[in-house]
Amino acid sequence: MLRDRCNIIYRVLSEINLFETEIDDEHSKRNEILSTRWYIIILILILSLITLYTLLQSQTNIITISFPTKNQYEQIKSFNNLQCKCEQISISYKHFLNIIPQYNEICLSDFISEKWINYLFSQNLSYHFQLDFRHDASSRFQLLRTLCQQSAQTINDNLNEFYSLELITNELISMNLFHSEINTFIELFKIRTISSFQNLLKLIRQTTIVNGLLSGIETCFVYAFHPRNLSRIFLAGIYYYENSIEGKIFDCYCDQVTACQNPQGIYGNINRYDYPGSDWPDYPVRNPNTEAINATYLIPGFVVGCRPIESLLRSTSECLFEQKCLNQIGFYINYTSISIDSFSILNQSESIRNITIETLANNLFVKQWIIEKSYEKYFDYCQPLFCQYKIEQKQSFIQIFATIISLYGGLRIVLQFIIPNIVKFIRKKRQSTNDEINIPKGQYCIIFIHLHIYIKG
Repeated sequence: MLRDRCNIIYRVLSEINLFETEIDDEHSKRNEILSTRWYIIILILILSLITLYTLLQSQTNIITISFPTKNQYEQIKSFNNLQCKCEQISISYKHFLNIIPQYNEICLSDFISEKWINYLFSQNLSYHFQLDFRHDASSRFQLLRTLCQQSAQTINDNLNEFYSLELITNELISMNLFHSEINTFIELFKIRTISSFQNLLKLIRQTTIVNGLLSGIETCFVYAFHPRNLSRIFLAGIYYYENSIEGKIFDCYCDQVTACQNPQGIYGNINRYDYPGSDWPDYPVRNPNTEAINATYLIPGFVVGCRPIESLLRSTSECLFEQKCLNQIGFYINYTSISIDSFSILNQSESIRNITIETLANNLFVKQWIIEKSYEKYFDYCQPLFCQYKIEQKQSFIQIFATIISLYGGLRIVLQFIIPNIVKFIRKKRQSTNDEINIPKGQYCIIFIHLHIYIKG
């Protein structure tokens, strides 16, 4: 049963004739059937190859989204070759960036207040010994307040200048690139701001030292009568026996022969010194009340330098963290009605106790920089007109089907014209060859008779 069906299918397929004509010639009919077979085989083969190629081939599609929202951008930001044109190509930093300096507590504390400075001030402060805390305390903290104010002013001026700058981008940049570029700009801002303040501070220090500018609370030099000529006044150095023991003199530079700082404390045994310093190698023997004197109480972290600004910068704020230290200071400051208990100690971490004021000043008295930057605000100010990206996609079934159908029409016409002609040409040539080789039997007889007569004759 199955075999009969197969035979029927084979016979039907073998007799298919897509090029059938009204000619009953057996040779022509055979040409038409052969052409049909070759037509079907070649057509199926070509369409199969086209289908396979189309399946394997991917195409690049350009997707465009007009006026995309932030959510839409988040969905497409991972695509390669994403381009989003900005309507606003220049955007001021102030629109999406805010830099907030968080200052060290010393610049926010009671110790730069007018109340504290008045507490330390005395009309007779010049009576105190040069290494006595009370000798320069008021001016020292006035100078600290000035440095804090100047630091804040420097930061504000540079921030205003920085905020006036603009980020110029023709296209919307990615979030990672945005943060990377902004962080770079912020670091440059901090370097430039810190450098400008350091240069100002360096200029003040060098100008004060090089030009020999003296102050009313001088600790390094003093105008004095010459020991051998009392009619002559000269600028004499102040000597301290602590330095003389080490074989050094007190000056603004620290090296093997000079000392640039001495410990500061409270010298409670004298209310008024008679000669500056505590050693006089160039003077006749005398018996001053400060000769080889020792401090009643040394204040932790405080030192005396050759100039008031050097004294401040070389000191630390260690004492300001300890209530015991403040109480010691308050015990010897008895010329004011203000109580030492009205001032609060510093409560920052232990890590800055031993950091010099110079180090804090070189960092603008900034503990940390709080950076607030918003990519969302940058996106809003950019206002993308459109976003465009490319994606590689395999063609869909409908596209493949449409491609095959579009090719089938032209391919069918071409094959219907070419294949029958090729088949006719091949079979006609083969038939001519057979006609030349296959001689009819009657002609064999005629040839034999003529050959026989020729031989006998």
